[in-house]
Amino acid sequence: MSFTTKSWQNAPSETTPLSAEAMVDLEKRLSDYTDVLHGLLPVFNVKDSAYGAKGDGTTNDAPAIQAAIDAANAAGGGTVYLPAGTYLVKAKLELQSNVTLQGAGWAASIVKVGKEAKCPAISTKKFETGGIENPGICDLQVNGNLAENSGFTGNAVELDSINPFMARVWIKNGYTNLYTLQSAEDKASTRPEDGVFYALRLYDSKAFNWYFEGPHDSQISTVLAKTNEGINIAVHRVSVWSNCHAYGNAEYAWELAGATLHGCIGEGATKAQCAVMADGQKILNSEFFSAGEKDGKVGIKFGDATHTAFSTQIEGVRIEGCSNGALDFTSATASGSRITGWITASSGEAIKGTPSSSVQLDIQLRGGIALGVTPSCPSIASATEIELPNRWYTIPVTTKVTGTAEIKKIKAAAAGSILVLIFTSTAKLIDGENLKLKESFVTITADDTVTLVCDGTNWYEISRSVN
Repeated sequence: MSFTTKSWQNAPSETTPLSAEAMVDLEKRLSDYTDVLHGLLPVFNVKDSAYGAKGDGTTNDAPAIQAAIDAANAAGGGTVYLPAGTYLVKAKLELQSNVTLQGAGWAASIVKVGKEAKCPAISTKKFETGGIENPGICDLQVNGNLAENSGFTGNAVELDSINPFMARVWIKNGYTNLYTLQSAEDKASTRPEDGVFYALRLYDSKAFNWYFEGPHDSQISTVLAKTNEGINIAVHRVSVWSNCHAYGNAEYAWELAGATLHGCIGEGATKAQCAVMADGQKILNSEFFSAGEKDGKVGIKFGDATHTAFSTQIEGVRIEGCSNGALDFTSATASGSRITGWITASSGEAIKGTPSSSVQLDIQLRGGIALGVTPSCPSIASATEIELPNRWYTIPVTTKVTGTAEIKKIKAAAAGSILVLIFTSTAKLIDGENLKLKESFVTITADDTVTLVCDGTNWYEISRSVN
């Protein structure tokens, strides 16, 4: 950029033009600030004579790149720049604190594991043994080259750190392409520990495309993951995933044990497009497809032989072509879960297995698929005060009431919640406390019903029926 005093010719009259010396100083300050914003100070070019990387695809560039990383770390941090080229590495590159590996683009700068090197391309020390913080990888392609490293069962890229950053990175051909974790909590620090991962492409792994085990509370966006083996993306620590697409003939497109998915897609998996393996998962406004020739597979699978008890919030989800169980409860009943969305298939059953009676389903079926097993109606015993057996929302919910006790109070629910009580015996429903009835219902017999709506505190009678 350039500044001259002519730049001020249209300035307001009360403005005094800067002197030539002041302009030079301002230009320098702005230039320095721009460099800082772009992370370009200081820069360690691996092809500089001090390091000597070749980037020719045949020379072992690991020592040269590692020397640049170590120099950046010794300087307190910086950018290690890899110009366009293929950098063969026959030993892992150990990333350090406050150092970013920066390429010229994921199709231009490639780090490739050498033949029979049997090592990760990029790694870090274990965080629990003095690990690192603020590492970065940007605008690079990493090739794990598993075809020439037979028997290697490690990771192409592995980061054990706090506050990592990755953007515009393509990782492929690893046994596991990307493994991120935080092996120990930094409880004494108030520093941010979560990572940021943006615009990643993960292709053709054997075990996992991405095994995510931290850092906790990381934000992940715009990931495209494709593989035909193992599990595509496994999320095993609390994190938020937005606009990510996992596809291919893996066993699972998504395996969730710590995730919030928002606007994500899973398709083509041979066992299930999404496997829920822990309590508290959230799947919001996402889509799961059986992907054409894989029609007849499972959409969302709850649990397995060792993961059986948990609840999940699933809102606004579309499941298509999964006619062997869009929702599979055969391994876990998903007690307390809330599921809303659309299920489309030309045949088959939407529900496989038997969900818990406390599962709330609000789904629309399209295209000829049948509902399958109908969830049973939950029941509660009559008492002076009854507590609802599930989380309650604004859609109508039905529950059976057993026993003969007088009911004087129902624990409040969210405003707008609608509750239909079906009585199985001669109970009583008493006006007062937080029950606002037309009058007390004291002649209840089996199969009588009352419909109530909650304002957040009280329950108001909508209707009753005597059968």
